[in-house]
Amino acid sequence: MPSPRRLLAAAGAAGAAVLLPLLAPAGVSAAVPVAAARPAPPAAVAAVTAPGPLAAAEDRTEGLRVETSATYTVDLAASVVHVEHVATLTHQTPSTGAWYYTFEEYAVPFLPGGTGVTATWDDGTPLAFTLEPGTDEYLPAVVVALRPVLTYGDTRTLRVTYDLPAQPPRVATYAQVNPAFATFPVVLDGDPGLASARVVVPGGPDVEVVGGPMTPAPTGDGTTWSADAVADPAAWQAQVVVRDDDALVPADVDYGDGVQVLGWPDDAEWLAFTTDLAGRGLPVLEELVGQPWTVTGGLTILEAATPSAHGYAGWYDHDRGSIEIGDMLDAHVTLHELAHAWFNGTTFEGRWIGEALADEYSAIAMETLGQERPTPAPLDLARPDAVRLVDWEDARADGPEGGAHDEYGYAASWWVAHEIAAEIGPEALSAAVGAAVSGEDAYPAPTDDTGVRGPTGWQRLLDLLEQVGGSERAAQVFRDVVVRQDELPVLDARDAARDEYQGLLDAGDGWAPPAAVRDAMADWRFDDATAAAPEVLALLEDRDALVAALAGIGADVPGALQEQVENATSVPEAAAAVTEAGEAAAALVAATREREDADPVTRLGMLAGGVDGDLEAARAALDAGRYAQATAAAERASATLASAPARAAAATGLLVVLAVGGALLVVRGRRAAARRASEPRGVPGPG
Repeated sequence: MPSPRRLLAAAGAAGAAVLLPLLAPAGVSAAVPVAAARPAPPAAVAAVTAPGPLAAAEDRTEGLRVETSATYTVDLAASVVHVEHVATLTHQTPSTGAWYYTFEEYAVPFLPGGTGVTATWDDGTPLAFTLEPGTDEYLPAVVVALRPVLTYGDTRTLRVTYDLPAQPPRVATYAQVNPAFATFPVVLDGDPGLASARVVVPGGPDVEVVGGPMTPAPTGDGTTWSADAVADPAAWQAQVVVRDDDALVPADVDYGDGVQVLGWPDDAEWLAFTTDLAGRGLPVLEELVGQPWTVTGGLTILEAATPSAHGYAGWYDHDRGSIEIGDMLDAHVTLHELAHAWFNGTTFEGRWIGEALADEYSAIAMETLGQERPTPAPLDLARPDAVRLVDWEDARADGPEGGAHDEYGYAASWWVAHEIAAEIGPEALSAAVGAAVSGEDAYPAPTDDTGVRGPTGWQRLLDLLEQVGGSERAAQVFRDVVVRQDELPVLDARDAARDEYQGLLDAGDGWAPPAAVRDAMADWRFDDATAAAPEVLALLEDRDALVAALAGIGADVPGALQEQVENATSVPEAAAAVTEAGEAAAALVAATREREDADPVTRLGMLAGGVDGDLEAARAALDAGRYAQATAAAERASATLASAPARAAAATGLLVVLAVGGALLVVRGRRAAARRASEPRGVPGPG
């Protein structure tokens, strides 16, 4: 879905939304002097909205039957649109007594900027005419002198032609055309059900009709768009946009995967302005947001009238990697659309958030680039078009409506972002916004870095503005402008839940509550979060007891236990981990104390029991979170210590036996030696 920026001017540069005022209504004179018949074209042909229920069609030429057709033929190569209005007029007012009625003039709607006007009967006979200027209420008109005048029963066909030539860029005009594009309103007159329109487009340019329905059909080498038997010509409205992007002039910007700017052939100024601003502005936006460029496959920035036909200055399409902007040299608009590379439907949920951040960051970027920083106007919450921002309808780039509350929606969105930025400063705002873009958790844990997937909605944004950005004003701003009245009690519950959550953080002393509680807070299930608080405090008390017990033997709390608690998907799961760890710690503490308190005899018995090895294994298993193994190893050590005296005694008895036996062997050896010494030694005789 494209993310457009609403164009709030009623009239402006070429491609800007313009308001077409009505022609004066037709009238009939009851005397020989004429009364001009003035059909009424639509009140607006750009920035159109979906038509609501219409009143019954009105015949504004009473006494004169008017059947009309309007044909607009586009010639991009010659940069001109040829316009032809044909009206078949039938006088239907009979004489009454001494009075008879005539029609001496007929007014054909005329678009300002038109040239080469001609007026003829259908047989080619030229007719005199005057150009009547427009006013704040009425379009200009070609007022044709009907000669001979129409009397009762007469039927004549009138033809008025003129051209809509190219106009300089950025000049207020109803129509514009150049070799790459054309845009113009289709204006109808005539009686209800007797008006038709044609738009003839040779070749293969892209055509979009905004507003009144027109049906395309191939004709010759191009396409003709038609509307027939229009029920109410005065209410019917359409804006045509014809574009041939192949005729645009390119320029490159060295950034990201590549950024290309495409401008109209006759608008070198826009091309240079936009290329320079994109080259300098994109790096500034990236630094301000604090998040890398997310557009893959490059970005194309086109000078286009299509957004203007929908009432927008420009729009950004993330899926296509494109931006379309009108011909205004407006740094705020251009940077706003560039900022949507970070602030769009893939990163934020809710139209107002992306628009608010794009407006504020583009304003900050302008200041960074040495330009005057724009600021939003003070917000009037009592405006008749005011709407809670969560209810601000989605922008439509593929249909006729831009939203009944768009002017307020854009103004209010920017005001919200600016108010918070003014409170916490750009750096803190970027920290919170960057956390939203990168998917950081609003209720994090030191051992949990899984983050959040999907776009950030207003609830998570508010959490991050407070948790990360440190805002103390955001909640009140959201209450005043963003949130529906029926959702205010949820914010009250949030306040209470956040107070309890802070209590859990304080009690945790560096440990975050279990994931089950943090998820409940992040999902705004505050009843679930607060209901779990007592259990969490209880398990933290058990944790504290465990910490104190282990400190007595110079051991730390198990390194794995914090992760197990913080990542537990339920509070009972976290409590069970603390209980198991406590049991293992108790066994280790008991065995360690027994080891430290062992008497000499027990220490002697330990030599053969492996107590120290078991204690070391118990500590390692406890720290790794293998609590059953830790308990088993500690209990083996305790069992070894308990049996150590007996082993010591047995070992001592064996040593005595061995000592006595050794002494006897020595005595016996000595006696045998004495006997051998006392025996007579014989002298060997001769051999």
